[in-house]
Amino acid sequence: MEMFSHPKYFVSAGDQELMFNSFSEALETIDNALSQQKGKLSLSADDGLRPWWQRFVFGASNYIRMYLALEWDSNFSGLIFYDENSSEYRALSNGPNSEVAESIRNQISFGEPEPLEAKYCLASEVAFKAIREFMDSGAKPEWLNYEFVQ
Repeated sequence: MEMFSHPKYFVSAGDQELMFNSFSEALETIDNALSQQKGKLSLSADDGLRPWWQRFVFGASNYIRMYLALEWDSNFSGLIFYDENSSEYRALSNGPNSEVAESIRNQISFGEPEPLEAKYCLASEVAFKAIREFMDSGAKPEWLNYEFVQ
């Protein structure tokens, strides 16, 4: 299903879990979240009804398609895009980020117990630009480099 045609969108912004019936409503919330000094953001969507046996076995009635996850603090961000198979594409920094403090890398570690590796620490302005381009096109930006994680 194309990104712009899902029946429901789910945005996690900070401590809020929000559901929207249109992409434009979700986009407004994402734009508001990106105006914050620090935060966590994810976008996913209802990807249709599961077959009856999956509903019975897994207990979930619908497929959920994850699109992106972003965490940012003090002008640094970690950014992950997901494909239709839920594989991760972690955005890589274009330059050396040895100056990113461990305390910041802990804040943008996507819930992992270890700090985010410096190679994944992007300047927040770069991450925000990538997200806005993604929101316009529905595809992860080709000008960024990624590490594929299954």
